[in-house]
Amino acid sequence: MKIYITLAENSSSTEESQLYHQYAPNLYRYILARTPDTDIADEILHDVFVHTIETFRCQTLRFPKAYMYTLAQRNIVNFYRRRKIEAHYQNLLIEPEQVWHLETQLVVEEQLFLISEQLGKLPEKMERAYLLAQLEGMSYRQIGLELNVSSNSIKYYLQTARKALEKEFN
Repeated sequence: MKIYITLAENSSSTEESQLYHQYAPNLYRYILARTPDTDIADEILHDVFVHTIETFRCQTLRFPKAYMYTLAQRNIVNFYRRRKIEAHYQNLLIEPEQVWHLETQLVVEEQLFLISEQLGKLPEKMERAYLLAQLEGMSYRQIGLELNVSSNSIKYYLQTARKALEKEFN
């Protein structure tokens, strides 16, 4: 709290200094009771008084105590919100990439091979339409333009390809 005494002593008016000396001790205890350490409480108290003095210079505060406690509460909430976001971000950085077990990887590769083999048995346009729909996320119209066929043909191609794959894997 030493830092803030200089703030009050350097302030341009005695009213600001009086404001500081009148409310700082109780406000500091209020903030300290709600934060994990003195450094954070000091920082929040500083922010509250800087904002209060800036506001005090522009307008008259009818209820300065209520104003400062409201600012303190909002700064405390912002501190915990920021801390939660930072912790989440740190967890994202720390978490290792998902490692697939060799067995799982082999099963996935085998399924992809079987799907590819089954699609290879389909007519070329039907296979291409299915891949464009599934891998590229294209609409029937877009696929139709790409393959120079109607949207109805694309619908037929996709239904036939799905039935062929379902038949193989069910």
